[in-house]
Amino acid sequence: MSRNKAIIYMVCAALLWSLGGLFIKLVDWHPLVIAGIRSGIAGSLMLFFSGKLPKRFSKDVWIGAVCYATLATCFIFANKLTTSTNAILLQFTAPIWVLMISTVVYKEVLRKRDVLVILSVMTGMVLFFVGNLSVGNMLGNLLAILAGIMLAVMILVMNRKKENNPLHMTLLGSAILFVLALPFALLFPPSITVQSVSSILVLGIFQLGLGYVLFTKSVQHVTALEAALIPVIEPLFNPLWVLIFIGEKPTVYSLIGGGVVLGSIVWKQMIDGRETLARAVR
Repeated sequence: MSRNKAIIYMVCAALLWSLGGLFIKLVDWHPLVIAGIRSGIAGSLMLFFSGKLPKRFSKDVWIGAVCYATLATCFIFANKLTTSTNAILLQFTAPIWVLMISTVVYKEVLRKRDVLVILSVMTGMVLFFVGNLSVGNMLGNLLAILAGIMLAVMILVMNRKKENNPLHMTLLGSAILFVLALPFALLFPPSITVQSVSSILVLGIFQLGLGYVLFTKSVQHVTALEAALIPVIEPLFNPLWVLIFIGEKPTVYSLIGGGVVLGSIVWKQMIDGRETLARAVR
């Protein structure tokens, strides 16, 4: 695959991911039912593209799968409880949790700019809670942060060994989530409406399934900097679709906090990407 084609694939993947906030809000079902059915549909599509699966999954793959199932559930609950802006941008703090967990677990030394980015992101996160003091908003924000932490753990587990296949983690996590959601589908039967059914199909087939397939096919054909920065399209467009089609407006504090979080992480990714490129040239 050419680099230009890979970039187009990755941009399309990020745009598909950005549809999550809008279509989650359009499905009038229990959040766990949404999470399970979306994962079941997406997992079936990913299975088609995954090829032969191993007979047994490693411990790391199981850990990654549980993290994936948890973050997917938390993200959908967050979208139902708080604004899409808060949900996606607080989940997008995952790189900062990677830094912090690496310091505690792997004893990695933080650089000065890492400390600066962590403090900056934490300041931005605090702003999300200003003016959103209702129980629902608070819980939604906290679940979005937990989704970011779970994504960070999943990233660390993926990077621990080369054989830790992220597609296997996502597939197994999707299967776990689908099975766990089945009892909730009986307790909270989903209403079969055109809006809900069409929206869950978009979420499963396009937003999650096709989005992930495009990303995995393209990620090895772009630079590390491009792979880090192109997905930033998702948190930029996610709130925009919700604003245009539903009219949900984020608070001023959320916009400021989001700008601080997004700007800090993009700055870090750019610096790290340039350093990686410089080392490769040498």
